[in-house]
Amino acid sequence: MSSRFSHRLYLRYAVRYPVIFGAPFCVGEGHLLDLSFRGCLIHCDRRLPVGEPVRLGVLLPDQAQALPIENGIIKWAQDGRFGVEFLDLSLDARQRLNRELRGALIHRLERRGYEPLIGGKSEFDCDEGSADRSEDREAEN
Repeated sequence: MSSRFSHRLYLRYAVRYPVIFGAPFCVGEGHLLDLSFRGCLIHCDRRLPVGEPVRLGVLLPDQAQALPIENGIIKWAQDGRFGVEFLDLSLDARQRLNRELRGALIHRLERRGYEPLIGGKSEFDCDEGSADRSEDREAEN
């Protein structure tokens, strides 16, 4: 396993979103191929040097404005692809990214099929009457 992959803390989700990027030496377009809470993988036709700062505008589906990543750094580059680590995100950008990744996680779980965790039920499963029982408990208090 390559050392650049051995220290990942967050799941990466396969995507294909258009992206515009800007660095001190160039501006370009490409496609995000994967996305996580802390970074992304971009495919483009430019060679970008490792260690350079980069800004991104990610065009998310069904959103009028691009997701701004104002402070990133190019961590690796090879064969028309490069990895970006997000160094700092605005609150709005973090919330939008969180919503997008939550949707990607739900999609991944739906594709794999839902399997209860323990004893045939998960903590999120409800049976008939469970709402009635919770209302009864609230009425007792």
